[in-house]
Amino acid sequence: MVFVIDSPHRINRPESRYKDITLPYPSWVVDCSPLDLWQYPPDLLKIEKVVKALSDCDALVLNEFGLSLWGALKKPAFALLTGTDVEVLADFRYADFATGGWAAPVGLLKKIRFWKQRRSQRELKVHLLHKIGEQRDAIRHAVGVHYFPAGMLPNADRILTELEVDRDRRVFFFPAEMRYAYAAYPENRTLRLFNVARITWRKSSVPFLCELDYKGTDVLIRGLGLFVRESRIPIEIRLVKKGADLEMTRQLIDEEGLVPYVTWLEEMDHSKLYDEYKNADVVTDHFGQGSIGMGALDALAVGRPVIANGSPAVFRKALGEEPPICHAITAEDVRNQLLKLATNRALRESIGKQSRLYVEKYCNPVLGAKIILEKLGPHAESQAAITLHALKPRVSTEK
Repeated sequence: MVFVIDSPHRINRPESRYKDITLPYPSWVVDCSPLDLWQYPPDLLKIEKVVKALSDCDALVLNEFGLSLWGALKKPAFALLTGTDVEVLADFRYADFATGGWAAPVGLLKKIRFWKQRRSQRELKVHLLHKIGEQRDAIRHAVGVHYFPAGMLPNADRILTELEVDRDRRVFFFPAEMRYAYAAYPENRTLRLFNVARITWRKSSVPFLCELDYKGTDVLIRGLGLFVRESRIPIEIRLVKKGADLEMTRQLIDEEGLVPYVTWLEEMDHSKLYDEYKNADVVTDHFGQGSIGMGALDALAVGRPVIANGSPAVFRKALGEEPPICHAITAEDVRNQLLKLATNRALRESIGKQSRLYVEKYCNPVLGAKIILEKLGPHAESQAAITLHALKPRVSTEK
């Protein structure tokens, strides 16, 4: 097996999650960071190093920018899609967004610097269109493609349909961190709420993000405002300083009268994240379109009730049983779910136990590994499939 690391950020590296895989890395971990496979002009020496490291593998498991390397390797590959790699990097419209518009005032047309800038933009756009094409080719030719269930994310469904990814090749599994042990329920005197999703909710603030990146934090904050104003239950709201809309969220917290109740946390590694789960009475995730994240799954594994948009119908169809999520898509839903949980410790503990049982049954990573190996078939028998950048952040501190 060969595992390639392309990011220098600790949260994207093995040691952030696995304390036994750290520097100096074992021989099967190849550290090529920092490596931006889509940078322009490309770092050809580092790309050659990655291709060489993977050239002896019989099969590949690729995601993120790594999918664009498939054309240089032409090995049987499984596309482990997680969001941006399909909804942004496989969408030709991204090239226009990344390079900006071409309109310019007439006065600038006479200036040399304008034409130099325009030439650079044109070269970058050609480069991006080429990389997007490579990304799409990898998905089109993959023996299996993992993504969220059909019907949940329309833009992804559109792209995968264009790439002729049919039902036989498209699969879905949801891996939780099973190494997180179930934790006994805490004895908090003040209700403790931990939000695991990053703070991104204004669609106009960061254009061309994957739909999964919009977490609906405003819905959470407004719901918490209703809860605080309508009950006398003491609460501590713990938020991580990560996301595109931190400042606007601070303003909204002030408007909702929540400043005395909020504790801001710095980004953290997985051991500290586990402590947050263990010490929380309730965990919240996303309230936008799409799916709960890996952070919510890990909270379920620890045995904590999660309030989020649980997409119950979609998961019931995809997995056979909907997760025991306290489903909420409006501020009123958040308030109602929180009131129900806050006044009934036995209910919180019961839902937490159901949550652990659910992830044991449906979200064990071994199940996902079996699906990948089945799709790769005989190609994976002689040498284990490699993974490129599969250690994506799976918590509120991602990106």
